[in-house]
This record gives sequence, C-alpha cells and structure tokens, in this order.
Amino acid sequence: MGLSDSPILLGSFVSRIYGKEDTIYVYKKEINAKDFNITNLEIQEAKWFSINNPPVLGPINKKIFEMYK
Repeated sequence: MGLSDSPILLGSFVSRIYGKEDTIYVYKKEINAKDFNITNLEIQEAKWFSINNPPVLGPINKKIFEMYK
C-alpha cells in the first residue's frame, strides 16, 4: 500500500482455535480511500462497511474489530 508512516499497534492476543496457537498483533492505519489498492497477493476480497453496522464476523475477527473500536 505504500504507507509512509508507521501503523499504530492496538494490542495482541493469543488465539487457540482449530488445534493451533497463534499470536495475533492488531495494528491500525488510516489511509485515504484513493490511496487504497488491493494487489491480491494476500488479500482476496475487501469491502467497505459502516463501523456501526459491521458484517457478521467470526470469533477472531470479532475480537480484532472490538480492539479497533
């Protein structure tokens, strides 16, 4: 995405799901919509949504979203 300054670390947590343990670090970085470009190297799909009306989230994404709010 060509970020010029560093993202802000919101925190981290350990996920123990599907028989494995992962440490997940959550960062925040606000950008202009015009600067946002998906290259499909790691992100398969992206959509905008209202922060007050998020889509249905799984347990890990729900925890990440709560850290952002």
